[in-house]
Amino acid sequence: MIRSFMPNFIHSLNACNVQILIYKLIPSDKIPLYTVHDCFASTANNMSILKHNVKKAFIDIYFDEEGFLPLLGSHNRIISQIKEVHETIFIDGKEYIDMSSYNTPDILIPE
Repeated sequence: MIRSFMPNFIHSLNACNVQILIYKLIPSDKIPLYTVHDCFASTANNMSILKHNVKKAFIDIYFDEEGFLPLLGSHNRIISQIKEVHETIFIDGKEYIDMSSYNTPDILIPE
């Protein structure tokens, strides 16, 4: 479960991108759309429309003020939550979060 969190999280964001893309295409651009995970295809004459809308969907998720990632929290907030349950260690004067308690080979997250 612990090791699969990040790949599943990324897979969920990719699925979110597909949903936003379809939502953007439905009202005006009725084009053929084929997807497998985060790969998109359409007919050659519709690729510019598809390319524009795929980029817009990624921007909505990752950069828009009300997008998913900004609402998830800032880097500092996420690091502080990790620190609440893991020991902070120092190596050569740099601060790291020790994740080795999860039976992973020496995973250290830099501060």
